[in-house]
Amino acid sequence: MPIEYPSNADGNALRKVAGEGNDMTGPMDIDFMVVTPTEQAAFLAATIATQIGYGFSISFDEEYQDWICYCTRCMVPDYDAIVLCQSELDALCKPFGGYTDGWVTDGNQS
Repeated sequence: MPIEYPSNADGNALRKVAGEGNDMTGPMDIDFMVVTPTEQAAFLAATIATQIGYGFSISFDEEYQDWICYCTRCMVPDYDAIVLCQSELDALCKPFGGYTDGWVTDGNQS
């Protein structure tokens, strides 16, 4: 029986990941995007993320002129866990102008 997801952006993204043939009960790397106004803020986000168990990479978005800190966690793609991670990162990065802006994954299919 397929997993039911809410009708919102996260639920739609999870349906897409499932539809690509991924095992939704198995772990996969999920990259949570934290948008920051400066490179320094991106590195602050990365520092905080690593302290609470995330990996990270940083890049500059030419189109929007923002710095993005990709905070990576290997986890089962559970809706509630994904929402919790986004809330956690959003609260931690807000003091220096950062905010979460969704997530991406390459899944776990072979």
